[in-house]
Amino acid sequence: MLKAISSEVTKLLTLRSTWIYVILFTGSLYGPVTLYMLFSDSSQIDTDWPDLLTGGMIFLMIAIVFGASTAGGDINNHMTAHSFLTQKSRSSWLLARALVAAVFAELNFLAGVALSWLVVTIFPAGHFTGEKPLVLWGYAVAVPALAVVAVGIAALLRNRVGAIALPLVWMLVIEGLLAMGGQKIPFLKTLYHLSPGSRVQDMQTWIYAQDHTDMVSPGFGFAVMIAWMVVLLALGLYSNKVRDVK
Repeated sequence: MLKAISSEVTKLLTLRSTWIYVILFTGSLYGPVTLYMLFSDSSQIDTDWPDLLTGGMIFLMIAIVFGASTAGGDINNHMTAHSFLTQKSRSSWLLARALVAAVFAELNFLAGVALSWLVVTIFPAGHFTGEKPLVLWGYAVAVPALAVVAVGIAALLRNRVGAIALPLVWMLVIEGLLAMGGQKIPFLKTLYHLSPGSRVQDMQTWIYAQDHTDMVSPGFGFAVMIAWMVVLLALGLYSNKVRDVK
């Protein structure tokens, strides 16, 4: 397994696209903060964790694209056959790819957060309060979880485009429809509460809401994201094991 991980790390570090992803990942976090600081006329700009993570949802979408592309690309290019011939089991390749994708996305998240904090600190008017850290922890769990979900979907569908489109459509379109339909249909409301993307957004709502009666707890939100990661990766591993190599 360690050799499989080493192989995936080597491939990741030798691809030009990796450094493009680094720019996109980190820029999605510190970019909006920089613009906000530049165009604000206030003498003191108080910022907290939600302000530092204004571009958090964009970061999640990039994490999904990265996870799906890094696994789906090898499948579409028939590179998995080489891994199957040189490794002890088929699962080694996918597990290593999922682990490397999760760690890479998380490291970029931490780097982006650090750069956002640095931007606030450098600006004379900037003042970081450090309040509402729940949003930080929500994204810290969601980033690797959704990257692994995308890897699992890519292995399941064996198609890079489908693996990118499916989770993005679910988060951007389906979850919104479930939220609206859930106001009248309890089953749709349950599906909405079990959707990963909306759990991150709800953590932002949770820290501002005075009444949490109709909301799910942050702990439940963390559990939902972890469950999606485990289930989709398990389905991807099963598909990767039983389907023919093309």
